[in-house]
Amino acid sequence: MKILILTTYNHKIIDGDLEYFSNSTGKLCIHLRKKHLVDIGNFNQLDINISTTQNILFNDKNLDFYDWIIIRSLIYKGTNNQWLAKIVSSYCLKNNINVTNGNNFEYFGSDWNKLLQMNLYSMNGIPIPKTNFGKINYQNLPMIAKPLVGTHGNGIELINDSEKVELHNNNFMKTHLFQELLPDRQDYRVIVIGGIAIGALLRKANGDQIISNISAGGEALLAELDSDMKKIAENVANLTKLDFCGVDLMKDKLGNYKVLEVNRNPEFAGFELATGINVSKKLEEFLESKV
Repeated sequence: MKILILTTYNHKIIDGDLEYFSNSTGKLCIHLRKKHLVDIGNFNQLDINISTTQNILFNDKNLDFYDWIIIRSLIYKGTNNQWLAKIVSSYCLKNNINVTNGNNFEYFGSDWNKLLQMNLYSMNGIPIPKTNFGKINYQNLPMIAKPLVGTHGNGIELINDSEKVELHNNNFMKTHLFQELLPDRQDYRVIVIGGIAIGALLRKANGDQIISNISAGGEALLAELDSDMKKIAENVANLTKLDFCGVDLMKDKLGNYKVLEVNRNPEFAGFELATGINVSKKLEEFLESKV
C-alpha cells in the first residue's frame, strides 16, 4: 500500500530512523514502512487548489496517489488543523480515497469539542457524568473544569472553593464545561479500530493529581475489557463515525461506566506497553482489509 500520514507535528528522517514529537505517530510510521510505502508530513505541506473543481496535492502528488490517508494529530502549540482535516476528508470521500475517520471529520469538522460530545452521547442514551456549561452551582462542588478543546489533560482543574467558582462564573468567555467528580482518580482508555474494541488500559493519576493522562505522569496498567466496557466503546465509535479512536471511561460510585471523552487521534504508545497489544499492527490489518 501507499500511505500518507498527515500530522500537525514536524517529522524528519535521520539515518533511516524517524525523529518525531508524536511517539505514537512515529511508531505507526516505522511499523508501516516495514511493508508499505509511507510518506509523513504536516498539514501545512498540502497544496489545495480550488476553482470549479478541487485538487489537493502533497509534495506534488495528488492524494489519489495513495491507498490510504491517515489523519493523526491536529492540535499542537496553538495550531488547530481540524478545519484542514475536514477539507481533506471531504475531498477524499468525494474521490473514493480511503481516509481514516473521514466520515467523522466531514460531519463534525472543527465542531468536535467536549460539550458537543457530551450532548451527542446524552441524546443517544450513552451514559456520561453530570455535565453543565455556563455557571457552576455551589451545591455541586467539588467539580472538574475541562477546556472545551484540549489534549493531554491540559487545563483541567478541580473546582472546590468559592474563589474558583466566581472566577469561572464571572468569565465572559465560556471556555470550559464542568463535570461531577467521579471517584478513584482513575479511568480506562479503550482503543477501537474498525468498530471493534481491541483492548483496555487502566490509567491512574499520580500522587495528588486529578488527571490520569500518561503524558502527565499517570500510571498505565493492563485492564480487563469486560462486556459493558466493550459495548459502550463500540457504540460510541459507531455513533461518532470513527474508524480509529480512544474511548475514555470512568466508573461512578455504583460501578457503572460513564463516557468522559472520545479521542479521534489517540496516543497509544503507553497502551501498547501496558497491554502488549500492537496497535500499529491492528490498524495496518484494518487498512489492508479495506483496499
